[in-house]
Amino acid sequence: MKIAINHTRFASTGGVERYLFNLVKRLLSAGHEIHYYCYKWEPFHHPNLFFHRVPYIKVIRFLRIFSFAFFSKLMLQGKNYDLILGFGKTYYQDIYRDGYGCLKDYQKYSLGIIKNPLRRFLRKISLYQQTIQAIENIRYKPGNFKKIIATSEWIKRQILNYHAVRPDQIEVVYSGADIETFHPRNKAKYREKIRNQFGIGENELVLLFVGNDFKRKALDTILKAIPLLRNFASPLRVLIVGTDRHEKDFFILAKNLGVTKETIFVGHQADIAPFYAASDIFVLPSRFDPFPNAVLEAMATGLPVIVSSANGTKEIVGGGGLIVNNPDSETELAEKIKILFDREKREE
Repeated sequence: MKIAINHTRFASTGGVERYLFNLVKRLLSAGHEIHYYCYKWEPFHHPNLFFHRVPYIKVIRFLRIFSFAFFSKLMLQGKNYDLILGFGKTYYQDIYRDGYGCLKDYQKYSLGIIKNPLRRFLRKISLYQQTIQAIENIRYKPGNFKKIIATSEWIKRQILNYHAVRPDQIEVVYSGADIETFHPRNKAKYREKIRNQFGIGENELVLLFVGNDFKRKALDTILKAIPLLRNFASPLRVLIVGTDRHEKDFFILAKNLGVTKETIFVGHQADIAPFYAASDIFVLPSRFDPFPNAVLEAMATGLPVIVSSANGTKEIVGGGGLIVNNPDSETELAEKIKILFDREKREE
C-alpha cells in the first residue's frame, strides 16, 4: 500500500513520535511505501520512505499549529494514496488516531488549576485554545474521516460526548510497548549499573516517575507522599525521569518537604529502558493523562504500576497495578505505595 502519515515531526523520542517511529519501521518492513508529511524529521534512510516538508508559520503559537494543519491538507489533497493517517493537531485524514482526548475535557484540568478568574477566562478565549478547538471540530465533522482510532474507552467517550460521531465509527485500540526494548530481562543487565551510577543501594526501594509535564502528571503528589512513607519499610528513593519548564518549582518543593535525599532528578534520558529495570514500582498519579506510553513500558519491564482514575491506562492495568481515585491526595497515594512495599505483592 501507498500510505501517507500527517504529523508535525518524525522522531524516535516523545510519546506519539516514538509510536510513529515504530509504526513506520513496521510498515516499511511489511513492504509498504510511506510518505511522511511533517516540518521536521530525524535522518532515517529507507528506499520506501519519503519525507515531505510542510511549510508553517513559526512566529506565533496558534498560527504555527493552524498553518501546519492547513498546509498539510493542501499538500495531501488530490494525491493518490491508498490511506492517509492523521495524528496530533491535524484534520485531513482517512483514519485519525486520537491519543490526546478532547480539548473541553482537558480544559477541566488545565483551566481548573488557574486560580485567578481573569487569567482563567483569558486562557479559555485565547486564540491558541480556539485554534485547537477549531481543528478538533473540523477533524470530527461528518464526512471528514472514515474511521477514528481512540487509544482508550475514556477518549472514545469524550469524542462521542462532544462531536456528532457514531459509536461504530470509533475503534478503541490500546497502544502497545516494544517488548524487545522493555523486558524483565533488562533487570539483570541494567539494575546494578543504574543503581551504582546514582548511589542507590540494592536494598533501597525505588519508585520511578517518567514524564515531562510534572504538574499534570502529579509529581508534587508523589513528593508530598514521601514523608508519609518514611520508616514504614526499607529505605526509599524516587527516580524522576523527564524535564519541565517549571522544574525549579519542584526542586524547591522537594527541599521544603525535606525529601531531597530521597529524590533523584535525572532529566531527559534518550534511553529510558535502564531506569525501568533499576526500579521497583512505577508511579504516575496523573491529573489528566489520556494514555501514557510510560505505563505500558513499565508493565512490559515487569514493574507494578500505580496510576490515577484520570489516567487512561487504568483500563488495562488489571492485576498489575493499583489505582488512586484522587491525584491530589498524597495520603491515598502513600497507602497504595505501602501495599507494594511487600515484595510478594510486587511480584504477584
